[in-house]
Amino acid sequence: MIQRVQTVFLLLAFILQTLMLFLPIAEYSFGNQLVVYTASGFTSVGTNNTNMPYSMYIFVLLCLFVFIPLIITFLYKRRKLQMRLCLYYIIFLILFQAVVFWFSWNVIHQLEAVINYKIPIIFPVVSAILSYLAFLSVRKDERLIRSVDRIR
Repeated sequence: MIQRVQTVFLLLAFILQTLMLFLPIAEYSFGNQLVVYTASGFTSVGTNNTNMPYSMYIFVLLCLFVFIPLIITFLYKRRKLQMRLCLYYIIFLILFQAVVFWFSWNVIHQLEAVINYKIPIIFPVVSAILSYLAFLSVRKDERLIRSVDRIR
């Protein structure tokens, strides 16, 4: 049954992760040059500098994280697996957030730049919270089903 509250939470997590693919995560400024960091890599604004480091592994991870909430949503007949995947997804999102911050920290030191984070930097944290709420809802459904089975 897809018409449950955890579907809404997981759908919102899917939307946030999809937006993170396209929106700028941070801006680096050094001297008179501005470099925009998105999930697909770096672009230099105002110049044709293509020698910026590329973050392919972050892009691949984010592409994988986009589809996990959809997979979790359609496992509604296997609630225990759904709960386990929600917990793994939360852990992966927190680790992904740490990787993004580590990567940003390294770029700051390589370019000796000033960083300006954008709103999508918090999307993994919000997605983790939404996934936790989905986990609680799935657990509530599982407890309800077990209590009904006990009564019979």
